[in-house]
Amino acid sequence: MNTSLNSFDVTIIGGGAIGALFALSLVHDCFLKKTPSYKIALIDQTPLETLLNPATDGRTFALTTSAYSLLQKLGIWEKLDAKASPILNILVTEGAHQEGLHYDHESVQKPFGYIVESSLLRKEIFLKLQSSKQITFLTPTKLDSLKREKSHMALYLQDGTCLTTRLLVGADGKNSKVRELLGFEVFHFPYPQHALVCHFAHPYPHRGWSIEAFYPEGPFAILPLNGNAHFPHQSGLVWTSTPGEIKELSVMAEEDFNKRLSEKLDLHRYGFPRLISKRWTYPLSAHVTPTFISERTVLLGDAAHSIHPVAGQGLNLGIRDVEALSSEISKALSLGLDPGSSLFLENFQKSRRLDILSLLGITHGLIRLFSNHSKILKFLRENGLLVIDSLPSLKRFFVNEAMGRAPNA
Repeated sequence: MNTSLNSFDVTIIGGGAIGALFALSLVHDCFLKKTPSYKIALIDQTPLETLLNPATDGRTFALTTSAYSLLQKLGIWEKLDAKASPILNILVTEGAHQEGLHYDHESVQKPFGYIVESSLLRKEIFLKLQSSKQITFLTPTKLDSLKREKSHMALYLQDGTCLTTRLLVGADGKNSKVRELLGFEVFHFPYPQHALVCHFAHPYPHRGWSIEAFYPEGPFAILPLNGNAHFPHQSGLVWTSTPGEIKELSVMAEEDFNKRLSEKLDLHRYGFPRLISKRWTYPLSAHVTPTFISERTVLLGDAAHSIHPVAGQGLNLGIRDVEALSSEISKALSLGLDPGSSLFLENFQKSRRLDILSLLGITHGLIRLFSNHSKILKFLRENGLLVIDSLPSLKRFFVNEAMGRAPNA
């Protein structure tokens, strides 16, 4: 291929939700700043046809209001609105207790967030990206090796393609090849837990309730979903427990699974459940890189950090990465400067470090606090939730965290 056709301003490795969303954010900023010559490459091992029609994997995303605002700005939300389910009430309990920490959306006069299926979000992002002339899709292929030059990064792909880029963005997930090739240090936090995710139908409407019950084996979360003609009332389930129990739950007969699920549910709220999807299982772990940047390179989303799904904030953390890096690249666009400049990358890292490390610490601490059988801690957990529920200022702090806003917002 002609070398000029293989030179890009920004190259993104990874076509998951975060990589694709960052690409779309760049396209949006280029349009606003009238820089159509800006060239962006997106590389993924999955064929483009599959990225445009991703398979359902059972995962759902709890989008905060700030994430919703970005999707609205990028013109995606109008396609998702009818398919997303608003979170109108949040209930956090200790085990099967019906009392706990309760948030009602009327206190903030808007939904706390929206539940969207992972596959639907990724599909809409790629459909929007496909219409952009600034994006070059290099699929299906993988990054094989790279070399740093003074003014660019040289990338060599497994299909034989060679290209250069002024900025390399690693958005290639927990097992990032970019991170590996450049020798980023990584701290891993494995958990002795697996998660089972699925969808189930129930006779009564969920009324927008998102419920998380903490058990010593792990949290048990129910998320509101949109129904359809066959099953008008549906919810998503994230059942976290020991690897052994999750394995058992994943292979047992549907009738037995429904019975086990009914033992955990508030049947007065939902009625008897019925499994209506496959059961997917995932091992759980967290990790973080002490630095998110290197020369002409930046890590986004799970390539740089991942957290326990206890708070449902993993994707939102990555979306805030997207917003912060887009802001820095937008400055470079406005000034006609190099997007790979260390100035912009260092600004990005400074703006993201506290948020990432604090949320990692909070989720890690929650799991340590709730995933044990200590009677003293059990008493403190039960009463602590009730105390928070009775203190407006403290409760408001947690509401802001859940909605992805600063405490003084």
